[in-house]
Formats: sequence, structure tokens, C-alpha cells
Amino acid sequence: MTVKAVKNHSFVILLTAALLLAAGLIVFILSSSSLGNSDMGSKVDITGSTEACNTAEDADEPDESDKPESQERDLTAAKVNDTTAGVRYIQVAGKQCIIDFDESFAGIFIENGSDIYRYDVGEGTVIVSDCIADIDGDGADEILLITGDAGQEYGSDFWILRLEMTGGEVSVSDTDRISLKAFNPWKVQTCDVDGDGMPEVSFGVYKTSRFHPVMAKRPFIYDLHENGISPKWRGSRLSRPFDDYIFSDINSDGADEIVSIEHLADGRKAVNSYAWKGFGFEGIGESCAYDDILSIRESESEGESVQAIEACVMVDGQEKWIKLIHDNDVLLVAEDR
Repeated sequence: MTVKAVKNHSFVILLTAALLLAAGLIVFILSSSSLGNSDMGSKVDITGSTEACNTAEDADEPDESDKPESQERDLTAAKVNDTTAGVRYIQVAGKQCIIDFDESFAGIFIENGSDIYRYDVGEGTVIVSDCIADIDGDGADEILLITGDAGQEYGSDFWILRLEMTGGEVSVSDTDRISLKAFNPWKVQTCDVDGDGMPEVSFGVYKTSRFHPVMAKRPFIYDLHENGISPKWRGSRLSRPFDDYIFSDINSDGADEIVSIEHLADGRKAVNSYAWKGFGFEGIGESCAYDDILSIRESESEGESVQAIEACVMVDGQEKWIKLIHDNDVLLVAEDR
């Protein structure tokens, strides 16, 4: 009887182990079905606590441990050429101003060219990426920056600059900072992937991920809160290795899609697109292949029924700008529709 009981007990253990293994495999397959596998994480406060955010359980959280309580910046009058590349508009206290980004400063001035101001990010520090957006819905734009050490390929810090104008004088609050050094950030932009009208912030990073432990470019997306950010989707990867990505509502559903330049197996490249599906992204169409794709951007053409994407492609050794439209799960060249 004892021997029989032991055998039965062993059978139960083996059966239980097999069921658990199968369940684990099913869970893994289900988690892998969503593009990139989301590594969620916790909210990061950018205005209060000075304790480190990294823990033994999750060492991939942004670090605010060395966030300065207050930091003075050089904000002095300067001459900025309004024909310099990178000039864009920004809303400051209800007034439309012009902002010009250079490697180490942002020049802000009135549209008529007067009252020019210069914001320096600091000696030995450069602006890796920048974005202008009203992230809190107050009608005034904020400046989002990725900064890093001069001479380095990737950045280290994420800044939110809040601007005010009093009597024609511009002031900047720059105490909102998060260290992203472990993420190797190379791009910052805003988006609305779920179509709720509330912007998210996306960082292009170069790092490993929990489900894809090799160094690679990845798009991370965070929800914005009054005093911090929290992960919305930290994808392990897109369908293929990619060079760059933007956000645009290419299918007119009221939400932004990811649009990326991806590497094909034969060495060529294609533009691919993904829509948010609640917990991850799903591919919704890609372009045909090109020898090379140098850059992508939203089309600024007026009067179009849908948002187009412009891509600078290489055709027979020549650069050519084409316009892509999302149509029936494909990104078609506009002239071919």
C-alpha cells in the first residue's frame, strides 16, 4: 500500500508539473501575441521625492535621485537668425512666439524678431532631441528635451521646461527632470495612441528589455501625470529592427499610430505602421520596399482627406520624397491610389 501511495503521489506531482509547465507556456504565448510585450512598471514623480526610483525588482525605472530642487539657467538676450533651420512656433502665455533650437540652446523670440531670449542647457551639455507640446491642456506649450553629454551618441536626462511671459519678459521653470541614463534615450515626442485626448510622451531608447535581452532601439510610451510619468507601454521591439519612428493618425480613427522605418531581411527598408489595441500595438499596413529610407514625417499638405506620411527614399541611387497613404491595410504611394 505504501509503495502504491508513493507511486500515485509521484504521478500527481508529475501531472501537476506538466500542467503548470503547459500553463506557463500558454501564458508566454499569450503575452507574446501582442507586439513587443509590454513591460509596465510604476509611476515616477518628477516634482517631489528625491529618493532613487530603481529597485532590485525593477531596475529599469527612470531615476530622479539626482533631480535638483532648483537650478538656475542662463537666460539672457541673444541674437537669433530667424532663417536658421529648426525654427518653430510655440505658444507662451497666449502669444505665438518663435523658438529656434541649436545643439546647446533654445532661442525664444516674438514673431516680429524682437525681445529675443536664449536658454542654455549648460556647458558640456547638448540637446539630443526636442519636442513642443501643450502637455497639461492649459493652452501654453511646454518644451520637452532629451539632453546629454557633448560627444555622446545618446542622451541621459528628460526635461520639461515650462514658460511664462510677464510684461514681455520670458521666464523658464526647469526643475522637472528625470534621469534616463540607463535607457540611452535618443528621441522624445508626444502622442495620443489611445485617442482619449490626453497626450502621452514617448522616448526612443537603446537598451535591452525583459523579453528581448539584446541591445536595440525601442519605443517606450509613458502616461503623463501632474507630478510625474508612468509606463503605458515599454515594448520589447517592433516587427523588425527600425531606424526611426513618428506618431500620426494615418487611419483617421482619432488616435495616433506608430509609423516606423524598418529593416527588411534582404537589406532594403519599408515604412510600417501600428495601431494601439488596448494593451499593445498591432500592425496595420506597410509600404513596398526601397533601397533605403532616409527619413519620415507627417505631410503638411492641406485639403487632404486623410493624414499622409512623407518619406525620403532612395530610388536608383537618387533621393526622392514620396507621399504614403494608409489604404486597405497597406501604405500606398499617394499617386498609386
